[in-house]
Parts: sequence; structure tokens; C-alpha cells
Amino acid sequence: MTGKREWLRKAIGVAFVYPLIPTGIGLTLCAGIVFSIATGVIVGNWDEERRQIEIKHRTEQLADALQERLNRDFEALQTISQFQGLSQQGNEQSFGELAAYIRARHRSIETLIWVAGDRLPKQQTVLEIVAFADDPTKVALARARETGELTVTERIQLPRGVRVLGLMPAHAAPSSVSFSTNLQNLTAIGDLAKWELRGFVLGILSVADLVKASVSGVELGEIDFCLYDESASMGNRFLAFYESKTRQVKTDSVNSSCPSETLDTNVRYLNAGDRQWSVLLLPSPEYPQKQSSGLAWLPLLSGLLWTSIPVTTLAVSLNRTYQREKLVQKLSLANSNLSEANAEIIGLNYMSDLLQACLTVEEACTVVPPMIQSFFPQTSGGIFALSDSKNLVESVVTWGEPFSSELVFDPDRCLALRCGQPYFVGNSSTGLRCGHLRSETAEYIDIPMAAQGEILGVLHLSSSVPGRLTEGKQRLANIVARQIAVAFANLKLRESLKNQSIRDPLTGLFNRRYMEESLEREVRRAERNRQPIGIIMLDVDHFKRFNDSFGHQAGDVLLRELAELLQACIRVSDIACRYGGEEFTLILPEAPLSVTRERAEKLRKGAKALKLEHRQQFLGQISLSLGVAIFPQNGVTGSSLLQAADAALYQAKKQGRDRTVVAS
Repeated sequence: MTGKREWLRKAIGVAFVYPLIPTGIGLTLCAGIVFSIATGVIVGNWDEERRQIEIKHRTEQLADALQERLNRDFEALQTISQFQGLSQQGNEQSFGELAAYIRARHRSIETLIWVAGDRLPKQQTVLEIVAFADDPTKVALARARETGELTVTERIQLPRGVRVLGLMPAHAAPSSVSFSTNLQNLTAIGDLAKWELRGFVLGILSVADLVKASVSGVELGEIDFCLYDESASMGNRFLAFYESKTRQVKTDSVNSSCPSETLDTNVRYLNAGDRQWSVLLLPSPEYPQKQSSGLAWLPLLSGLLWTSIPVTTLAVSLNRTYQREKLVQKLSLANSNLSEANAEIIGLNYMSDLLQACLTVEEACTVVPPMIQSFFPQTSGGIFALSDSKNLVESVVTWGEPFSSELVFDPDRCLALRCGQPYFVGNSSTGLRCGHLRSETAEYIDIPMAAQGEILGVLHLSSSVPGRLTEGKQRLANIVARQIAVAFANLKLRESLKNQSIRDPLTGLFNRRYMEESLEREVRRAERNRQPIGIIMLDVDHFKRFNDSFGHQAGDVLLRELAELLQACIRVSDIACRYGGEEFTLILPEAPLSVTRERAEKLRKGAKALKLEHRQQFLGQISLSLGVAIFPQNGVTGSSLLQAADAALYQAKKQGRDRTVVAS
């Protein structure tokens, strides 16, 4: 009876709704067309704006590349002119050598010419001796003479193409300025324009090579560009045209697509010496299609989506209405579980990040308890580590009350370690309980912590209230145990690798590489704080003869005993290292000469007092030769200090050994 009533209710609803369906479909189609047109306009405007931004960005990149290339070439002209101005002899020969070097590094500079001022009459231009001299060159020369600064000409048409000339006057330095004066300090000496004009450095720059070198580092795609000289006369403004399709540079304005005017938003200006150049980007016809955002189909898709709404609505079966409430309940439960799982994932990621940031196992042990307590509220537990001998399990960190396990126990008393897998005991379980438990608990779980194929310990969780360690919590505990195991293994491996990289395996002292890095660091700190550093370099006298007499194993015993003596005689802040063979080095921060010499003598006397034995055989007495150096008296760098200490050690050897010599 209930089924018939439900069917009747739905049938009546369909009867009332059916006349409205054609009208609803028509209105929906109209709305879809309007929505499609509006979306198309918005997408088109956005796409055009995006392309304009991209063109502007590439204009900035290209202009920066051209500006950087021009600055490098003009700095080269300035450098060689300053060199010629300071040079007192051999101008032509030294100019040729320097010019060859500069041309090798600056491909766009085709030619460098040195024109000495004393070769020409006073009332004539110096470039009359150059075959390609013309009016732009003469004008630029006069401006260079007047200003004493770098001057650039307009475009000059040569047989090999369009070129520009860079003119840099070279002035003779006053008598107070020597040849050895640093070129960077010339501005502090005086006004160069007031000095005696010695000549001109003339550089011929190829515009095509300049453009090619600049474009090589810029991704232009399907965009051409034009290069103009804004400071030139109207007929001489064009410099070059770059065609992206052929990757060729054209300097003939007749064969280029460049407009005569540059009134465009894609223009960027740059400084070429005393002139102003401009760059104008010209997107090719293929550029809009290749730069399309792929959203051209969005209006059509949106229209189809809009018009499909009534069709989809009609396709939904009316008999699913009564199931919605049930579906809502299922979704609510699923959302609750999902939220809980999401919170656990976030917590696991956060714990993983914290463990990765830890530098030691002790530091990691302070991170783990708060995180685990947030995952498993109202539970207690601990992390137990397996000893290196695998015969003892010791507590590393614990949390919560009451704690139900012993802190130290035998591995065989833990069923999880014996089985090699998680072991859970619930309130209703009749299975065995681990022998390390010292009090009754409602439920507990032990999870072996394994990483890199090796069991490192066990994670223990217990609760006095049943039902806390659900199946979901047990799965979470397995993930937590894996993360902790991997983190602990990585920390131990990192610590082991760090010690191997900075420690000498025989003596346990720092190795030479660590010593050199530490010495440079201490030198910089001492330089800032204006404090001394003491360096002691010592060597075992007649060590080869010792090895020949007692064998290399006895020599190793000697080196280990000497290393222990060094560590016993230094401060915590001092650095002792094995420099190589039987040679050792000590770095004593903030130690003056008196303290360093006293420490060296203490080591020398302590070495003579060593009683060395190997295989129940007395190895005899040894002596040391020591060299002492002090920062900054004997050197201001780490290498110079080591050289000074080594030289003092050599003097100690030369003077008869068994003594301390201070570097002079």
C-alpha cells in the first residue's frame, strides 16, 4: 500500500511539471547563448591582455640584454683608454696586446684603433687619417674632445654592413699619478677632461653582431624587433631589424618591416654611450595563434554545459528522492571520517617535517611525545631502542601515566620483537602478554620499528580504557612507528657520515680538510674581533726509524697515544687535527704568542713522558719538533699561517729536533 501511494505522489508531481518543461528548455537555451557570448568576450580580452603582458616582459628582457652587452663593450673601451692614458711607454705595442685580448672577449667589437694625438695638426680632426671617416665621425670626435667622455656615432654604412663607432679619449695622468695606480681609483685623482689629451681609442662595433649576441640569451618565439637610434637624425634612426623566423639581422631599412615611427607601448629605451637607442617588438602574424591560451573552446563548452542542465535534470530518476536523506547520512559519516583522516595526515606530515629538521636523536626524542599524544589521546607509551649488541632493549623516551612497561628488558620478553610484527592485546583477548609489562592494562600494542632492513627498537602504546586503540588507531601507530624508525636511522647515518668526513679514522682527531675550513673561519672571526690565533704544527722526530724498528702497528700505537695527549692538553674551543702522516696541527683561538708557546712546550715535555708499549714491549721515548705561528703577526690568511708554522717546524728540525721554534 505504501508503494502505491509513493508512486501516485510522483505521478502527480510529473503531471504538474511536464507543461513547464518546453518553456524551461527554451529559456535555458537563450541563457546559454548569452552566457557563451559573454564568456567569449571575457576570455578574448583576457587572452589579449595576457599576450600584451608577455610582449612587454620580453621587451624588458631584450632591452636588458642589449643594455648589458653595450655596457660591457663600452667598459672595455673605457678600460683600454685609461690604460693608454696611464701608460708612459710602449703605447702601440701594449695597445695591440690589450686590444687582442679585449676583442677575443667582446665579439661585437670588430676593430680597436689607437690614434695618438701628437701625430696630427691641432686644427684638424684626428680621424682624417682613417679611410672611413665621415661627418658623423667628425661630429662625435669633436664632442669627445669637448666632453672628455665616451662618444658614440650615428650609424655608418661600411662595406661589411652598418657599424657604429665608439670614441674614448685617453688623457695623460698628472706627474703625481704613477702607472701602477689602480684604474678604479682614477676618479678620486681629478677631472680627466682637464688632463693632457694623449689620443683616442676608437672601437668599431658591429650592430648585427651586437644584436645576435644579445638575442642568444632571450626567448623571443614568433616576435621580431627593430633597433633605433633615437638621438640620430630622422633619416639615420634605423639600426637593425631582427627576423625571428629566419633568425637573421638586417641593417638595410629597405628590406626590413620596421616602421619609421616608434610610438608604441612595446618600446623600451636604452643608453648607448651618450646616445639613446630604442627597441620596438613586432609580433609576427603567427604569434597570436601560437600563444593562444587554449581557452577558445571555453565559450562553446560553457554554452553546452549550460544547456545540458535541464536535460541532466530530466534524466535523474524521480524514484531516488527518498534515498537522499540516507545518502546525506552516509556522506556526513564519510566526511567525519575523512576529516579525521585528513587531520592525521596533516599531523604525520608535520611530524615528518619536524623529524627531518632534527640534527640528533636526542633532539628528535623531544619532538615525538607531543605528536604521538595528539594522535593517541588518553594513552601512555614509549620508544625503546635495541642496543648495538642486540641483547638489550632500553627506553629512549616515555609519556603518559600510568606507564605499564619496564624501562630496560630482554628482547625475548617482547612478543612483537620475537614475531617481527605488531602485537596487539585487547580487553577481550586471551593471547599471551609480553613479559616486559609490569602492570595490568586494558589494551596495548607493541610495534617493531624497522628501517633499512634492520629492527631498531619498538613503539609501545597502552590504554587503561578499552576501545582507545581501534583498528584505525593501530594502522596509524604502524605509520608512526615507520616514520620514527626511518628518522632515527637517517639521524644515526648522518652522524656517522659526518664523523667519517671530518675525523681521522686512526687517531679520532679532525682531518686536514676540516682543519683548513675551521682555520679560515677562525681567521675571519679573529679579524672581526681583532684577536690573535695560535697555530702549532708538530712532528714526531725520527718516525720512519721508529716504524722500521718496531713496525707499522707500533707506529699506529704511537700516533693514537699522541692524539690522546693532544686532546688532553687543549681547551674545548681548540682544534686538534692530523695534518698528514706523523704531522699534527693545533688551532688555538684567542691564544697570544706566550700562551701558544707555553702550550707547545707542554706538549713537547708531555710527549717525552709517554710510556709506549706494544705487545708487552716497551717502545722507548719519543720527542717532538714544534713550529709556532701567530695571527696576524705571521700571516693574515689560513694558508700563510700554516706556511709560517711549517717553516718554523722545519727550523726546529734543522736545529736539532726536540724543540719549539717560533716563526719569525
